Amino acid sequence: MDINTQQKLAENLKLLRNAFGYTQAEVAEELHICRSTYTLYELGRKLPSMDLLVDLAALYNTRLDVLLDSKTNLYVQKVFSQERSRRDVAHLVEAYFQLPPHAQGKLMERANVLLEKEGFLALG
Repeated sequence: MDINTQQKLAENLKLLRNAFGYTQAEVAEELHICRSTYTLYELGRKLPSMDLLVDLAALYNTRLDVLLDSKTNLYVQKVFSQERSRRDVAHLVEAYFQLPPHAQGKLMERANVLLEKEGFLALG
């Protein structure tokens, strides 16, 4: 692995760890390695084994190439955008079920108007 790829891996490991809210100790524990060893990976001073790279990709629920990619920040943005969308949908469903039946109907009517306005098919 060339030095640029090694440095990009180090940056991506730190970016992903911070984005997922893990400490170095938590990642190291999950990987069954010493925290100091993991720190060397994030500093770009040591390369993880292929098995460890596979475990890191699994930890961050991504493909191995994302760990080496120069566009990992786009992956992180996508993950958090999806998570935000899931929370929004959950809140919307929760609000829907708190409404009385007639208000649920009005909400569905309004949703259909908005969908049609945006060029989407209306809900059934």
